[in-house]
Amino acid sequence: MNRIFHAKVTFCRGLVLIILTAATLFTLWRQWPLVALPAMLLLLWWIERLIHTTYTLTPDQQLLIDKGRFSHTSIIRLTDVRHLQRSQAMQKRHLSLWGGIQITCNDGRRFTLHPQREEECLAELQRRCQLLDNPR
Repeated sequence: MNRIFHAKVTFCRGLVLIILTAATLFTLWRQWPLVALPAMLLLLWWIERLIHTTYTLTPDQQLLIDKGRFSHTSIIRLTDVRHLQRSQAMQKRHLSLWGGIQITCNDGRRFTLHPQREEECLAELQRRCQLLDNPR
């Protein structure tokens, strides 16, 4: 059964959203259409990414990182996961600048997940990786 975790909006992501919104409104207010159009497209792309980012754990032991319609889906096999850890970088309760779950793969790739229920996601990832290490 698929287990889906949705991404949370961290402080930095929210700040980027505010800056892009302000830039878009400013360019529209000043009536600069050639600057406003790229700003609006960038704002739409960012909102799409914030709303539709999901982390899916599949029954065939894969982690799918989907960052919305305008990005490709990253696929991580749980057998390739070398290290899982919770990143504590500048994290206070619900205010998170860039904390999350860091995944290191055998080939050196690194991914950082920002799920809404971080503890639950980390526990599920660890449980599934342990099942792969110790099959019954």
